[in-house]
Amino acid sequence: MHNTGSKMRIRAGWALAVWLILVILVSAGGLPALEANSAASNFGGAVLLAVDRENRADVVRFYETVYQASRGVDSMWKGDIANCDPGTNNLEYAEATLLRVNYFRAMAGLPADVRLNQEWSGGCQAAALACGAANRVAHVITSDWPCYTPAAAQAAATSNLLLGDRGPTAVDTYMDDPGPENGPVGHRRWLMYPPQRWMGTASIPSVAPHYGVNVLRVVGGHGPRPVSPEWVAWPPSGHVPYQILPRRSNRWSFSMPNADFSQADVTMMRGETAVAISIEAPYNDRGMADNTVVWLPEGVSIRAPTRDVRYTVRIAGVVVAGATRAFHYEVVIINPEVIHLAVERVSDQEIRLSWTADAVLQRSQNPSGEWEDTSATSPHRVSLQPSTAFFQLRAN
Repeated sequence: MHNTGSKMRIRAGWALAVWLILVILVSAGGLPALEANSAASNFGGAVLLAVDRENRADVVRFYETVYQASRGVDSMWKGDIANCDPGTNNLEYAEATLLRVNYFRAMAGLPADVRLNQEWSGGCQAAALACGAANRVAHVITSDWPCYTPAAAQAAATSNLLLGDRGPTAVDTYMDDPGPENGPVGHRRWLMYPPQRWMGTASIPSVAPHYGVNVLRVVGGHGPRPVSPEWVAWPPSGHVPYQILPRRSNRWSFSMPNADFSQADVTMMRGETAVAISIEAPYNDRGMADNTVVWLPEGVSIRAPTRDVRYTVRIAGVVVAGATRAFHYEVVIINPEVIHLAVERVSDQEIRLSWTADAVLQRSQNPSGEWEDTSATSPHRVSLQPSTAFFQLRAN
């Protein structure tokens, strides 16, 4: 661990000062187990995930315990492209891929209990084999393709397809949706389609000279549309780890069923500074999940921030059911590895300190003098007495 060198002093109340020291944690050892406060609960044989995006600490815990949990799972594929043997994926690998899907859905405020359809996954495995054998992907697979089967053709026609990546990391690429042909972010739209209830998935690894492939079936497993959310933004409102930004495409999006975005005006601010944007050509009312407006903001860094970066988004001129509406939300880009000490005024006589990492709150009467560990746990209330005290976090 090391100090970022970035310090911020806040003076609250009479003579109390709070010294915020930002520290980057370099994690060691295994990932933490999924905790109850990460909002996971059993739901009809699936796991229902939820996160409070307005709570920075909860977003950090959710990233560490859910996003990270889908890393490092082996597909254990034993197929053979040369002999058109599709093989199978380890069930845990398919479940890790769906866990990554549900992580993104929860971050967008969507129902995050999409279930795995193993029968569909068999078709996805056949499609992955055909695409891998041909070293290309297409939604229309014909009988002249190597390793063609009707099941492969059906899966290819109803799935997100990716050549060159697989498993959970393929989900990240679908959410990013890079490439000149993906301006409408169709892959993202299907993952973020509110009625999604079932998906199938399969991957094959890279076996020279063949690229790895992922197939994720996203059409046909829909249930009733949930009452909320009314709209879906990506990146979403609230706190967002910088690692899940659209790093390659830089495409931000806002989706709403049956909305008319033809006259939409999108503006963004970074703090008090206007952000220049360009809007992608629309592709709506054509059966690609919900209608969506997509834009590319200039100057959004994909590097690890040393402090939280706040963007304000406003979308005006959206016509919904004949009425013109405007929408406004804030996106706060965070680095989950930076210890964050938040200060909230509770009353004229009291403030509340809260922090997000495995750290110890220290107190001192003189910041250039000795610091003492406290036994405080987050959140911690501090009375505003007529004296000066300084607080900082020490990595544990």
